[in-house]
Amino acid sequence: MHGLLVLATLVACGRPPEAPKELDELSHYLYREWDAEDPRVLSAGVDNLAAYLRGEDLSFEVSVMDRSWEISSINAIDVEGLERPGGRQLSDTIAVGVAVESAFPVLDHARIQTERDQLPVEPSAVFYQRSFPETDDPRCFAREECEVLITVNDVERKNLLMTVDFTLYKNIRWVEMESGERALVSRSWIKESAEGANGKSTIWQSFSLDTWVPDRDRTLRYQVLWSEADVAGSSDAVQLGTVKTATDQAFDAAEDYLSGED
Repeated sequence: MHGLLVLATLVACGRPPEAPKELDELSHYLYREWDAEDPRVLSAGVDNLAAYLRGEDLSFEVSVMDRSWEISSINAIDVEGLERPGGRQLSDTIAVGVAVESAFPVLDHARIQTERDQLPVEPSAVFYQRSFPETDDPRCFAREECEVLITVNDVERKNLLMTVDFTLYKNIRWVEMESGERALVSRSWIKESAEGANGKSTIWQSFSLDTWVPDRDRTLRYQVLWSEADVAGSSDAVQLGTVKTATDQAFDAAEDYLSGED
């Protein structure tokens, strides 16, 4: 009788789909399910990501090349419902994921997300201003009083390959894990392609996943960038290498900012 009751409860509540365990599929899953109605769906993905990352050596002393992974192109199911540049093939995106262990807890990283000036943690930008169209006080997110933070970001990105202005839409949410710990997951995208100042570089498409997973009093960070760009004729390999370096520099900048060294 007890078994039948448990079965009936599971059917009534609806069992969430099992999340992938392999990093490539899991990256897509976390982006795609960011706004899943059942919170257990995203929670299952974060639990699996935590298990994967905890099995890796993610210290800053390890070369970024040894804590980065090439990820398959984003697809139509992943971005369903998002406004994105028209006339582009999602299969033309290339992607890389980078991870690191932060010395600071997730709550500290949540506080960074509520700052309007993101320049201290975005070293490849020369301008990065964040606005919060759905709240007058974004600090409620860092206090865990708001579950979701909606942001719009005006960005001027500059690196060895390009200088380009664009508007980035980035939404962040708290996710409760099976352990009761809370992680952060964000997804971002651009709605329009952006042409660089020199006329030789264009970001055609850009989508990113950011996660902050608790690990005792520290945080395991994992970020994926899917993009299609024409960057001064550079190869995919050069672009992916640049993304790895820029992502790791941003990770390092966040550590400096939280330690008061910015």
